[in-house]
Amino acid sequence: MVACEGFDNADKKKVMRLSFPLTEKFPNSKVIKSKRPYVVSDIHASGYKHFWDEANVFCSGNIRSWLGVPLLFGHTVIGMLSIDSAKSHSYTNAHRELVLAFSRQIAAALVNAKLHKTTESLLNIILDLTEQLELDTVLRKLVTDAVDKEGIIGADIAVIYLYDPDHNRIDEHPVFAGLPFHRRKSLDLNNETKSLVHEAIRAKEPWITKDVRTDRLLYRSFARENKVSSVGVFPLRVGDESVGVIFVNYLTPHSFDKTEKELMTMIARKAALLIQHTRKYKVISERFAFAKKAAVSLYALSAWAHDARSINYDIGGKLSLLKSSLRNVSQNLTRISKI
Repeated sequence: MVACEGFDNADKKKVMRLSFPLTEKFPNSKVIKSKRPYVVSDIHASGYKHFWDEANVFCSGNIRSWLGVPLLFGHTVIGMLSIDSAKSHSYTNAHRELVLAFSRQIAAALVNAKLHKTTESLLNIILDLTEQLELDTVLRKLVTDAVDKEGIIGADIAVIYLYDPDHNRIDEHPVFAGLPFHRRKSLDLNNETKSLVHEAIRAKEPWITKDVRTDRLLYRSFARENKVSSVGVFPLRVGDESVGVIFVNYLTPHSFDKTEKELMTMIARKAALLIQHTRKYKVISERFAFAKKAAVSLYALSAWAHDARSINYDIGGKLSLLKSSLRNVSQNLTRISKI
């Protein structure tokens, strides 16, 4: 739940904490799976008995009829609206068409808002990666942005391991951010036969698994002890040379979509360039102090920026408007919520 209307303050707090698994127990699953509106004309005559048996949990004691409508962006379901009434057989085709039209507006606004936030996060990261050579600062910001729930991918834990190809060594002090997690103090990172990090560093392409328990290489002590569910591994490579790897971990199942994978791959390449350039710059600085300015100009990366339009979409207000519109079609509407 992200917004609702028609509840008193106490019930509204309960409703905003609800979530609905996509199982046959809930009518929501039919809406999401079919991508079409679904009506339950009489809850008491349906198989959804728990809505009155557990009325205190779902704030659903007076629900008699229910209408669910998907939020569709193209052919992709990004959420749904649910509407209920205290009277059975409340919803007609006219109600369905009205709510379906309204849902398209909400879906477009949500996608635009997410795109704006993602673009803004991406620009900030790229500007950091291209405007400065303070490696520690930038890498720390990179993992922090990776766990920003309103950012690009919204991971729970992000970890970067740096690799020195000249000495075939992994830095034993990784950069990390996210939820509190268990990390062993003594990690045998440089045991090539046992180290997951060495395995990941040798990879040339992103390595993604939705269920880490099915991946014999990724399901190690870190995943087990921190109850990690899904993992994305993105090598930090410049051409054929590896300079590190970033792990993004989720405690609940997460499927990387095409956009997320492409964005993380691009960021990983930028970060790899920064790491390589910083290392080369350090060597040059040590040997040729007088050439520092020339080295900086040689290895500086071009910065680009984009002025993204700010979108501020008040769903709660729009739900109130929809509620009023529905009341014009029928006076039976009592509550409306958005899932």
